[in-house]
Amino acid sequence: MVNQCSLLLNLSTLGHVITCSLSDDEDLQREMRNMYIRTNTLLCRFGKCSKKVKVGYLGLTVYVCMVLHCGILIQLIV
Repeated sequence: MVNQCSLLLNLSTLGHVITCSLSDDEDLQREMRNMYIRTNTLLCRFGKCSKKVKVGYLGLTVYVCMVLHCGILIQLIV
């Protein structure tokens, strides 16, 4: 009796797709779909807001990201 090995055509690992041809096309397509979904979600949530609200939200988001990343970097350095 001969055991047959199955050949994987692609493998999802650590959030990335690895194919047998070492191409990242599937991973790029997945990331593009995710980006379109996130963009559509933002458009639906903030599409009817005024420009002032959008600019304020963007400024707050950038500030929070900077604080979080700087805090992590400071913890890594110390």
